[in-house]
Amino acid sequence: MAEELLTLRERLLFQATCSICLELFTEPVLTACGHSFCGQCLAGVLGDPPRRSPCPQCRAPVEPGSLRPIRSLGDVAKVVRSLDEVESGPRCPQHGKPLALFCERCAALVCAFCRDGPEHRQHRVRPAEEAARELEEYQCRVLERQSLLDSVIAEIQEKRDQPAVEFLKVRQHHPWAL
Repeated sequence: MAEELLTLRERLLFQATCSICLELFTEPVLTACGHSFCGQCLAGVLGDPPRRSPCPQCRAPVEPGSLRPIRSLGDVAKVVRSLDEVESGPRCPQHGKPLALFCERCAALVCAFCRDGPEHRQHRVRPAEEAARELEEYQCRVLERQSLLDSVIAEIQEKRDQPAVEFLKVRQHHPWAL
């Protein structure tokens, strides 16, 4: 079980780490080529004022206006931070017990006594590791949908630009026709 959690933690850490700063994401954004970076890190690459630049991972062109925020990836990074605190042994300041549970409504780690107390009694509380697993699965689904949306957008843009391309071809081959 401990090995499985370590592997899960490593996978989450990999998914939630910016390849520019090598830290957990803060306000992550997704490029059109499908790579994720901290918003501030990518802003540094795009310059001031932002300009078209190569993706730091694959060198594909990155247009400043095409970046999309990925809140779910930011949530995964928060969970990884929370898991790091659990592994390093943070204790509940009120009860001194390990903060090994995750309160979904408050998006916070709580101890067993807090879970049963009036503040969290009516909330859904579960093991932090379980919440991290579910967030990872959610992140994968979001990235798959994002990829599908990007494909549809690219197809629509191609169809939108097709008449102009055809017009330019006709104009180039038959300048007298216009």
